[in-house]
Amino acid sequence: MRRCAHVNMRTSLIAYLSLLRWPNLLMIAGGTLLMLEGGARISGGGGLAGLPLAHVLLAPLCLMLIAAWGYVLNDVFDVATDQTNQRRRPLAEGRIGIPAATTMSRVLLLLALGALSASALWLPLPATLILFLALLLTWSYSPLLQRIPLAALFTVALLVSFTVVLPVLLIQQQPGLSPAATQALHSFLVVYGLFALLTTLTREQAKDLADLSGDQATGKRSLAVWLGWKIATRVLLFSLVFVFALTAVIALSLWEAGMHNVLFVGVVFVAVPLGMSVRLALLMQDRGDAATLSATLKWIMVAGLLTALFI
Repeated sequence: MRRCAHVNMRTSLIAYLSLLRWPNLLMIAGGTLLMLEGGARISGGGGLAGLPLAHVLLAPLCLMLIAAWGYVLNDVFDVATDQTNQRRRPLAEGRIGIPAATTMSRVLLLLALGALSASALWLPLPATLILFLALLLTWSYSPLLQRIPLAALFTVALLVSFTVVLPVLLIQQQPGLSPAATQALHSFLVVYGLFALLTTLTREQAKDLADLSGDQATGKRSLAVWLGWKIATRVLLFSLVFVFALTAVIALSLWEAGMHNVLFVGVVFVAVPLGMSVRLALLMQDRGDAATLSATLKWIMVAGLLTALFI
């Protein structure tokens, strides 16, 4: 009897962790801390150790709570679509009921609002405004923005880019930054922020192609549904080539700046996989290929952010 209860508890825990998409939450927290570390280094600081503890703790916590709330809310709204596209999602499989998920989303919203209230007290105003914008975009995404093809793609990409924007805003408010350090920080924001934005934008296009059949069946207006498979794959290929070209420009800038460690890591773990992704896009035939490309682009984005450790 006890063993059965233990198994049921473990199964429920796994289901709720899956609903929260815990690997994504870890990547959000890790990405935010990486950008704080890299941004502090490039601006002449001592990394995370030189930043206020409230900034180091509240920035990733707020973004994690907002994202967790958004994930649960999105699964509640998309349960019908997930029964076709992602049948192993907890709500689609019936491992968690919609009432329980709805309650969980409300609890997460309250926690996020509490964290944002703390950020209003402890973080600079620009950083707090970015967090409230993230909350607003997350709230609007599931019931409204994801029904508008381009708005859905750019909303997700913008939210991911906040893992770069927020740390830069926090570092920028530190006293004693020289004009040279401020300029270096702005360059850091452009390079990493644009990379996160564009790789996520491209990944979301691949994800739309992987979900095409389910979106069509449930009347969801994704970009792939709007354009059709053939045109959407061409747009995706163009986006990939553009990201690859941007990576080449960044590599040239790193070479000229003498940042050879970052350049080497970027070429091995970002540029080469991106080139392979272009080839995969050229040969893509079905939703399985699109799903593989989407997963690959996700890890390319993570690898790109990890290069900040070598600054």
